[in-house]
Amino acid sequence: MRLPVDTTLLLGQGADPALEAVWREERLPVAAIGAELEALPTATLVVCGEGGFEAATLAARLGFRTFLVGDTAPEGARAASVAQTVEAARGARARERWKAARTQSA
Repeated sequence: MRLPVDTTLLLGQGADPALEAVWREERLPVAAIGAELEALPTATLVVCGEGGFEAATLAARLGFRTFLVGDTAPEGARAASVAQTVEAARGARARERWKAARTQSA
């Protein structure tokens, strides 16, 4: 799973606290489930917590690249584990740092 740095984490009640912690640590955008999806400045969403299935369904219908943290995902979205999601979030920011370092050394 590979995520861009503008991937927004949509959080619902009961979401694994590790996800929000990593998103904040990596300075990636976080929003609450129920946020106006069309107003989010991203094309990729990771959805977790209470109401996540419904939010992922709507996001996928609207054309977002959507990941739902859990075992099953609605049509148009992909299921992802907490571990996969954490690794992808860390990887997104790491790629950005790598590109910046490479540009500076050129």
